[in-house]
Amino acid sequence: MEKIPIVRIIINTFVVPWNNLQLFSYALSVPILLLVCVLGVWYSTSTNTVLNLVFYCLYFIAFAYLAIICHQLILKENASLQDVLLPNISVLLRFIVLMVAVYLLAILIKYTLITIYINVLYHTISGDLTNEALNQKMSQKFEFGQYIAYIPSMYIFARLCLVFPATALGYKPSLKWSWKATKNNHFHIFVIVVLFPWLLRLFLNAIYRENSTLVEQVSIALLTYISTALGVFAISLTYKELYRIEQEKL
Repeated sequence: MEKIPIVRIIINTFVVPWNNLQLFSYALSVPILLLVCVLGVWYSTSTNTVLNLVFYCLYFIAFAYLAIICHQLILKENASLQDVLLPNISVLLRFIVLMVAVYLLAILIKYTLITIYINVLYHTISGDLTNEALNQKMSQKFEFGQYIAYIPSMYIFARLCLVFPATALGYKPSLKWSWKATKNNHFHIFVIVVLFPWLLRLFLNAIYRENSTLVEQVSIALLTYISTALGVFAISLTYKELYRIEQEKL
């Protein structure tokens, strides 16, 4: 069974947008500007609980819009600016529903594992410790527990993420279909969908500094959205490679 090429996909994540830089720049500038505007207004009204919920939903929708554009830029043949900037409303709604389903499932798995970890840890280290000492010990171990829970939850996300590019192209995939489609590429999918974006975030964390200037803050914000787009491109290219492998088997 042919495996998806990890190195080629990661390289093409940078090469494909670079080879059509004008289209990608124009297309991505619209959703990124929308996200920045929503985020800016959200921060200015962050003390209002109702508005917080409204802007959280708006930000989620804007992010889905960005992701759809990213998938279509990679997967649509001869895509035009008008094509990718005006997605079908039904496609957008299906995409949002699937995003909610996949992220809720990943979060549920993560916090279930954290709860189990904390309960086991509590019974293991409680002993004769005072409440203050126990709380301090638990807080020290909690961050490690988050990492333990993060890996399986993101593994599930990686196995299910093919529904996103398929939906962006107008198909109606199921989570079961994505799980089956990725069954022979567990490790490869995890590297591309989870480890690669994680390395991009490490780079951003490395160049971030406290008390940064406004120009630096804006630059980091733009780099954050660009790195997010690169992560989505990687998912699109993974979908494209898996589709190629399936077609060659016919």
